[in-house]
Parts: sequence; C-alpha cells; structure tokens
Amino acid sequence: MKEESLFITALSIVDAQERAAFLDSECPSEPALRQRVERLLQVHRHASSFLEAPAQPECDSIPAFPELRPDTMVDHYKIVRLLGEGGMGAVYLADQMEPVHRQVAVKIIKPGLESPQILMRFEAERQALAMLDHPNISKVLDAGTTSSGQPYFVMEWVDGHSITEYCDTHRLHPSARLELVITTCQAVQHAHQKGLIHRDIKPSNILVAEVDGQPVPKIIDFGVAKAMGSTLHQPGYQSFVGTLVGTLEYMSPEQAQLKQHHVDTRTDVYSLGVTLYELLTGSTPHLKVQLKEADIDEALRMIREVDPPKPSTRLSSLHDTLPSISSLRLIEPRQLTRLVQGELDWIVMKALEKDPDRRYSSPLEMAKDLQRYLVHEPILASPPSQLYRLRKFVRRNRVAVAAAVLVLVTLVAGVIGTGYGLLDAHASRRVAEQRYELAQHAVKQFLDSVTDDPDLYRADLTALRSRLLGSSISFYQQLVDQQPENTSQQLDHALALHKLGSVRYSRGEYLQAEKDFIQSRDELQTLLKHSTDSSKVRLELGKLLCMLGHVRAKLGRRGQSIADYQKGEKLLSGLLTSTHGDFNCLYELALVRHNLACALFTNDQREEANKLFTLALENLQSLAIHDPGNRQHRFTHAQLLQDYAATFELQGDLPRAIHQISSSLNMYEQLVAETYGVNLQRGLVDCLNKYSQFLNKSRKPAESLPLAKRAKSISEELVREYSNRPDMQTTLASACHQVGWAHELHQEWPQAVVAYEQACSIQEKLLGEFPRVPTYSNMLGQHSNNLGRALKMLRQNEKAFLAFTNAKYHLEKALSLSESSPLIKEPLKAVILNISYELADQSKYHEALKEIEQAAVLVPSKGCRLWQAAMLIKLGRHHEAIQATVEICRDKDIHQQELFFAVLVCSLAVDELKNSGVDAAHYSKIGKDILSRLVGKVTHKQLDEFTKYSKAEWWVSSHTQLYKSWLSELE
Repeated sequence: MKEESLFITALSIVDAQERAAFLDSECPSEPALRQRVERLLQVHRHASSFLEAPAQPECDSIPAFPELRPDTMVDHYKIVRLLGEGGMGAVYLADQMEPVHRQVAVKIIKPGLESPQILMRFEAERQALAMLDHPNISKVLDAGTTSSGQPYFVMEWVDGHSITEYCDTHRLHPSARLELVITTCQAVQHAHQKGLIHRDIKPSNILVAEVDGQPVPKIIDFGVAKAMGSTLHQPGYQSFVGTLVGTLEYMSPEQAQLKQHHVDTRTDVYSLGVTLYELLTGSTPHLKVQLKEADIDEALRMIREVDPPKPSTRLSSLHDTLPSISSLRLIEPRQLTRLVQGELDWIVMKALEKDPDRRYSSPLEMAKDLQRYLVHEPILASPPSQLYRLRKFVRRNRVAVAAAVLVLVTLVAGVIGTGYGLLDAHASRRVAEQRYELAQHAVKQFLDSVTDDPDLYRADLTALRSRLLGSSISFYQQLVDQQPENTSQQLDHALALHKLGSVRYSRGEYLQAEKDFIQSRDELQTLLKHSTDSSKVRLELGKLLCMLGHVRAKLGRRGQSIADYQKGEKLLSGLLTSTHGDFNCLYELALVRHNLACALFTNDQREEANKLFTLALENLQSLAIHDPGNRQHRFTHAQLLQDYAATFELQGDLPRAIHQISSSLNMYEQLVAETYGVNLQRGLVDCLNKYSQFLNKSRKPAESLPLAKRAKSISEELVREYSNRPDMQTTLASACHQVGWAHELHQEWPQAVVAYEQACSIQEKLLGEFPRVPTYSNMLGQHSNNLGRALKMLRQNEKAFLAFTNAKYHLEKALSLSESSPLIKEPLKAVILNISYELADQSKYHEALKEIEQAAVLVPSKGCRLWQAAMLIKLGRHHEAIQATVEICRDKDIHQQELFFAVLVCSLAVDELKNSGVDAAHYSKIGKDILSRLVGKVTHKQLDEFTKYSKAEWWVSSHTQLYKSWLSELE
C-alpha cells in the first residue's frame, strides 16, 4: 500500500489500538514507511494555527522539534524567541540585521516533515502571502532555506493580540467590535479577489495591533489556503482526500466532511460569522466544550446539521455569566441582549446558514450589511420567512404533502363528489373507488403529518396548521354527507375532530377544544352502537375521553374532568379484558389511570388515587417488559413517576418525593441523551422544576438553584421557538418561580425579586390572552405572593402590600372560576395572612382581624386562630384571646410550632397589660405552662428557629425579651 493510501485508511480508524494493529499488519518490514505515516497522522491531529500553543507528541517515536535558541542566526535574521508552534512549522520573533534593522516573524518548517505534500503546502502559503497586498493582511518580506535545509519565510511581525482578546481587554462596545469585523471582511475580500480562500478564519488568526492609537486588525496564517483558479496549482499541491482542513469551532458545514469539493469563498463568510458571533456573545455558536467532548463524527455532524441558537438566545441563556460578558462590552446585560436581538441576529445567522446559497455571497456583502446596521439603514439580512419554513416542512414530508396535493387535484376533478352519483358503469365505478381510496389515504397521511410535525407548532405556523386541519375536516364531512351509512368515513371524521381539538388544546383555546372533543365523543358513541369493529371505536373513545378530561381540568371543572377520566378508565379496562391484553389498549389505560389518579388526589380522594397510581405503574412495567426500547412508553413512565412524587410532597413525605423525582429525572436524562423532542424537552423542564421545588421545601437551595436555572434556560429556548403554546410559557414561569425561591432561601432578595417579577410578567400575559382559565389566575396569585414576600424583606413595604393585594385578587378569581380546590384555598389563605401581617404592621388591627377571619373560614387551622387571638389582644379583648389560646392547646395533635405561637400570644397579653395596673400573673402562668410542654422536647436552637422564621415578625421582635425570661425560669 502506498504512503498516501495508508494514511487515508489509518485516518478513518478512530480507535488507537485498532489503528496500531492495522499499521502492524501493513508495515511489518517497513519501519521507515510506518514512521512517515505516523508523522502524517500526528500532523493531522495537531493541524492548527502556527501561533497556537505547541502540540505535545503522543508517540515516543516522533522526535520533538528542537527549538532554536536566542541569538541563533538564520541567514541575516537573529532569533529572539519562539512565538508559537503548530502542526507544520514554528514561528520565531527575530531581528532583521540587514539591509534594514526591524523585528520580523520567521516561520520554519519542522524537521522530519519534509514530505512532498507538506513542502508543497508550505510553499503555497509563502506564495499566497506574497501575492497579497493589503494593509490588513500580514506581508511576506523574504524567503530562503536554513543551513540544515529547512525552508523558511519571513513575515511582517504583528505585535498584537487575537481580535477577541483585544476587544475584551479594551472593553470595546459592540459597535466598535463591528468596525473591526468590517475591516477584516474587507481584507478577506482582497484575498478572494486574488484567488485565495483562507479556510481557517478564526480569532487567533486575526491579530489586532494599535497604530497611532487606533486598533488595526491583520489576518495571518494562510497555511491551509485554497486557490480558486490556477494561481497555486502545481503538481502535487492538493489536500489529502479525507483530510479535514480548518478548526472545528469555526469550520463551515461544507468543510465538516471528508470530501470538500464545495468549499468556496462562502466558507470564509461562515467563519467570519462564527467570529462575529463570538465577539458579540463571548462563545462560539457550537460550544467548544460540546465539540471537544463529542467524538469526531458527532462533532462534524453537529456542524453540518445542528442549527445553533441565535446570538440573543445564547445571551439570554447565560444567566450567571451575562453580567461579566456585558461588562466587557461596556453595556448593561439587558441592553446587550436587546441590542443583539433583531438585525444583528439576522446578520449573524445569515452568515451561519448551513446552505451556502443562503449565506452572504461574499465577505464584502457581509461588511456592507454591518455598515448599513451601524448607520441605521435597512439591512439585506432578514429572519427566515414562513415560506422558507414551509419549504423545509415540505422537504421533510414529501410523501404526505404530495398526497395532500393529490387530494386537491382529485377534489378539483370532482372524482369524489361525483364518482358514486354519476358513474354507473362497473369499470368506471371501480376506477372511482380506487381514486377515492387513494384520496382518503392521502388525507390520512396529510392529517397525521400536520398534527405531529414539531415545526408546525411554531408561533408563525400554527394558524396555518389549524387551517390545514380544518380543511381536512371539511373533506371528511363531505364524505359523511355523501355516504352517511359508511362507518369508516364517520370514524375518520370523528378522529379528525379529535386531532383538531388537540391542536386547539395545545394553543390554549380550551373552550373551542372542548367543543371539538364533545362532538368527536358524540360521534364515536353513536358509532359504537353500529360499528362492526367496536374494539377500534372503543379504543379511540377511551383516548378521546382522556383528552376531554384534560381540557375540563384546565377549565376548572374538576368534577366533570374526573367523570370523563372514570368513563375512559372503565371503557379501556373492559376493552383490555376482551382483547386479551392488547398493548395499545394497555398503554392508553395506563395514561387514563395516571390522569385520573392525579385528579382524585387533587380532590382529596387519596386512597383511591394511590391505587390507580399503582395500577398505572404496573401497566407501564408490563409494557417495558414487552417493548423495553419504546421511548413513548418510557416518557409516560417518567411523567407518572414525577406526578406520583408530587403526591408524596403534598403528604409531607419529602424524602420519598425526592427519591421518586430523582428516578423520574434519570429517565428523562436517558431519553434526552437518545433523541430530541419538543414535548420531551418540556417534560424534562417540568421534572427539573418539581425536583427544585422539593429541594426548596427541604431547605436545600444550593442543590435546588442549579436545577431551577437549567429548567429556566431550556424553557426560555422552548418559549422562543413555540411562543404560541401556553404550556411552554407556564413551564418557564414555574422555572422562574423556583429560581426566585432558591434565591430567597439564600436570602438573596434582589435576585429573588427579579425572578418572581419575571414569573408574574409571563403569567399576566397568559391571563390577558385567556382570562377564563383558572390555572393562570392561580399561578399568577402564587407568584405575586412570593414577590410580595421578597419585597417585604427589602423593606419595600408599599410594593409588597400591592403585590399581596394583587395575589389575593387573582386567587379569588381562580377560586370563582373553578370548583373549590385545596390547591387554590391554601395559597389564598397564605396571601390573606400576609395581608393581615402588613395591616398589623400599620396598627390597623380591625382590618387585620377581618382578613384573619376570612382566612380561618377558608381553611380552618390552629395557626389562624392563634393569630386571630393576637389581634384580639391588640384590640383589648385579652380574656377572649387567652381563652381561645387555652382551648387550642388542649388539642393533643397540636404542633410544637403552634405551641410556640401560643406562648407568644400569652407574652403579648402580659406585655399589653403590664403598664395598665392590671394583674397579668394569671396570663403569665398560662404562658409558662404552655412553654413547659416545649422544654425538653425541642432544643433551644429549634426554639430560636421558630422565632426566626415566625411570620408575625412584629410580635416576635417586640416580645422576645419576655419570652426569654420565661424560658430562663424554666431552665
């Protein structure tokens, strides 16, 4: 095998041991040949800028590059020091001694790498630079050969830093960075006009030096330049087939393949786009760490196929690092994101298009668009149009769309409308029937594609999606009208209504979705009486009842929702028995049992709910045995574990809740590692939110905050892509809530306020669009309550009171829109108590008492009654208050913290009466007796914690000394 063939074959072998075995077998008696191939492999591994850090050899048989010492003479150039070393050569700073004295950069090829190809590439770089004459491209000054026979050439030395390092060191504003990119684009354009494509544009190859106090970028390293014409074409000068040219992070999609036949000037445009992206955001489109962690094939696939986030999207996802990134650009974090959003996003993403035909045609065109942006003129770049996205959808779904077009043609021709009525001849009827079946099959394919394709969930395409579904329903209605006795057509019509309702449900159009589901349900129930294939109709009806339960739950009709789930569960249970364990039926039964269990638990029917959770888990475990790789079943299993964990949390069993949610998260992580899916991503975010919530309740904010921030980052991206889906926005609001709660537990109040305000803003927008959905009112109320609490800690009392009042309004609205639910009543009680605390702070005791009485009626509790007793004392009704306190403390199930509050009520009474001449010894004795029940059962530290976390801060701070004196007497 020849040297080049050996190299190409060895390069394709990823595993090092397999590669070594291959070379052993091919070069058993030719050590020199093997050594040359290994050197070529090493060069390929370390091919990079000649100004990057030296690459370390991985094989002892390859000699290290002997570094030239200072003062060594190379012709009339005295070596000063090594500047850098790359795969092909080393670059030294040197003093030119004659005919003029100046500092230069001398590039010398490495010894042992004098293969014809390497020498040809080295010579090509020398010629390339010699042809270029531009103030922003490093010039070639001289060339020659060292005394040991190694070729070298001398370049202008650029005493500067990489463009990214220079911009960050000097804290350049984005507009100043754009100016440098414009100049760089013009220099690359010059190289293109001379017939050269650089192929390795990146920040370290764009050095910025100051000339007369102004930054001047200079492009260096044309070591992998490609000639467009015959300029550099000499025999033997070409890249090896299978050799990757460029640097991964800055490599264009057409470079990220072994056969680079389509590399042209637009390749450099892409790399300039990556550099611009990094200058704006501080990171490359495809993160360096992701590309390094992936194997080479996966990294190249990502470059070729995975669309990077827009620059503004990347900035929005940075969170912790955004302040430092924006400070390097002399701009506020929010202003930086807003500045990049829009036109700069469009310019960068046009340069980064995967399809070269959609990129800027030249660096000059990109530079002109940046100049237009800076002078506020209209730019050429624009976001992808609806038509472009639709074309992408068509390309992915050629069969379904072709079928749909065929339907339209068939309809226009009148085949379906007239086939049965006008064609009497047997042959003609057979043709009509065949066309009818083809059209019906086409509509089914089209309907499935329109329903399931994730691209059509995007905000700018969902209206189109609904219209397409609506047109298919009209088609089915025509069939039903023409053949009312045809049960197959009636079933298709009912299923089309089900699909349309599902789309409307995902868009938050719950009332319209409910109408579609009800009509579909009624049609399926009618069919069940007449269909010969009742099992299929029963299965579809069971699935439909589950969706009807979903939408009614969203509308706050819990009773109707439970009834729908129960009907679906009964129907599918019977069907499973009659079909002897059909797996499709088993899966749908697991789904409806899961949803029914959640609804019953919310309705305080916990025993029955737990039974259903257990049954649903058993169903899914059976499916896992039958089909262990089924991702949909595993996704549902993860959702079930997540919801089951929530029931343990509501029962106060946080350790078990955390154990269950951890199992759920593990399942999500495995699924996400295998595939990408919109609903899977949203499920992962929900799980992260729930996990974060449990940790917050367990007072583990250090563990909770990273989970919440990750959930927030993912959900922000989902909201940008699917802004029309309310579930995505709700998920983001929940993530913001959990971030705020974790900051609150860290006592980082300003950060908590920011997170809670963001959660409130999202929910306010949703509520504006869907004012009759109780879920949105409920969530806004809870977020506002948390915001008020954080504002209170910042002593912004007026804003806090306004937030509490707003929370009460929305929670009362949620309660009025839905059937009475503890999931709304408990948060409403907490808000009302917070309002009463604020009123007490203002000495408005009558108003505070009214609020407490309302809370006590809403959710009776000992805590409410004790707080009510405190207000009675403030209003002079001491005897009544102490009597109520003693009565409360007779309850054997009273909690230790409630006993602590009772002690404080008694201390408050004693303190109120001590200056009035009334003997309060009786009240003091009662207080000490209650306190004695705590001593020995709780530690002093726990008592201090009760004081610290008491919501009634005003009474604790006023009466701590009296309470402590009682405690000291008991000791």
